[in-house]
Amino acid sequence: MLRNTKSSQKGFTLVELLIAAGILSILSIVSVRLLWDTLSIRSTQYAIEYSSDDFRKAISTMTLAIQSATTITIPDSATLEISGEPCRTFKYNTTSKSLEQALDDSPTCEPPTSGFTQMTQNEIEITTFDFSPIGERPEIVKIDMEGSFSDSIGTHPFSFYTTVASRITL
Repeated sequence: MLRNTKSSQKGFTLVELLIAAGILSILSIVSVRLLWDTLSIRSTQYAIEYSSDDFRKAISTMTLAIQSATTITIPDSATLEISGEPCRTFKYNTTSKSLEQALDDSPTCEPPTSGFTQMTQNEIEITTFDFSPIGERPEIVKIDMEGSFSDSIGTHPFSFYTTVASRITL
């Protein structure tokens, strides 16, 4: 007895379903990897912008203070004392690895030696810092720092170097 081999059943075979599942798996893996890479790059860019903004504010504050100073003293490579209005002292704290400043608004205007407040965020760690004069008198100050910014994705290194000239009239 011969049966009619023409079937009225419609659908996909097991092989066709396995091929479709394999293709979908590959597309899913590629999509997840692309999403992860995008988020990682975005996080790195955010870290760079965030640390740049923080340093931009700190450097801007130091730059304005140096430019408007009447006298500048650099007692050591981690301290910058500025007499002007107001008197300020900037220093690198080696314990917290941060940049700090103190203000003196009194008429006598002595660069302060206490009352320091942190200028940089806790996520930013400055590993190397240096104030140094360029020339015999500290009319031009070199500021050099290196460190890293840490976030949930990882640690992002940075390096910053600038010179600032005061507007001291002789």
